[in-house]
Amino acid sequence: SLSVTHKLNQKSLTVHGKLNRKVDSGVFNVTFQGKTKQFEGPGNSFTAHFPRSGLKPGTHTLTVSFRGLIGNQIVSDTKKVRVTIPQPKKISLSVTHKLNQKSLTVHGKLNRKIDSGVFNITFQGKTKRFEGPGNSFTAHFPRSGLKPGTHTLTVSFRGLIGDQVVSDTKKVQVTIPAIDSSKKVTIHEKETKATQKKVVIGGPLPKTATNLPLLILSGFLLMGVGITVWWRRKKVY
Repeated sequence: SLSVTHKLNQKSLTVHGKLNRKVDSGVFNVTFQGKTKQFEGPGNSFTAHFPRSGLKPGTHTLTVSFRGLIGNQIVSDTKKVRVTIPQPKKISLSVTHKLNQKSLTVHGKLNRKIDSGVFNITFQGKTKRFEGPGNSFTAHFPRSGLKPGTHTLTVSFRGLIGDQVVSDTKKVQVTIPAIDSSKKVTIHEKETKATQKKVVIGGPLPKTATNLPLLILSGFLLMGVGITVWWRRKKVY
């Protein structure tokens, strides 16, 4: 009598079979989704592995057969088991970005929770990596290290939901504008412009203006006239 068990994980479908007694020789044939694995031996058991990546979703028949000898007697048995390969769990990655004077900020989020995984964010040859059971990340690329122009931002995720491998990748075009050198103003230039704004060309004189020079000149003229008159009167008398 042949007993068969199976186990499905993220890597493979593992099938184990065993006879209820030892045999002198024989062959096990294990067939699933059109693929057959064969095991020979005097042994009374086997273990077969079918890679998970090559399995189609759905419920399929696993067939295990044995034919061999115990002494000079031919013995055989066949077992059929229904095995379900679940539909792959799909995830979707959304990516947004924002550019300011300090940095390019990239935010990404999955549409469902994951058990573990890694986000890789690549821009202009630089890659930032985020691990976690979390389903989102925020990355910052300093503005000072970014080249002007339109470049591809690539965000990828690969991880696990239960025992199933899930992944997604998004690519976004990001434009980094060139810095306009004409807009660069030094502190000295700012102070000069501020000073110029305070001075009004052709405006009225400040309140400190005076006609003192004219008064001084008038005083000298009067003094000259007085000296002349005094000198002539002295000469007459």
